[in-house]
Amino acid sequence: MSKREPGYCLHKPSGQAYVNLGGKVIYLGEYDSPESHKAYNKIKSEWLVNRHSSKFRRTGLVTMAELFLAYLDHAEPYYGTDSTELANLKLAIKSVSSLYQVCTRNSRQRILGLWNSKRSATIG
Repeated sequence: MSKREPGYCLHKPSGQAYVNLGGKVIYLGEYDSPESHKAYNKIKSEWLVNRHSSKFRRTGLVTMAELFLAYLDHAEPYYGTDSTELANLKLAIKSVSSLYQVCTRNSRQRILGLWNSKRSATIG
């Protein structure tokens, strides 16, 4: 990993200031404005403290939790909230996420909440 500090740059077509952190471009506002310099200093200081954080690393990979939640967002309107297909999908996601611990706490709560609401609707 580079030890150089990220530079304050000008995006000529838009006149915006930006900083490139590990392949991730972050726009800061109008070039050479006090706001853009303030944003640059804030982002640079966060980057210096958290250089190895995935927040500033570009991976191009999608986590299983993101995949599950994106598919659930598609499946609910497509299959309908009262469908057997959606209930089976939620059950499968719950099983996989529990078995492999692939979800963050927030995404796990959302998945389990969706599954439990469907389960109680079909049981009750």
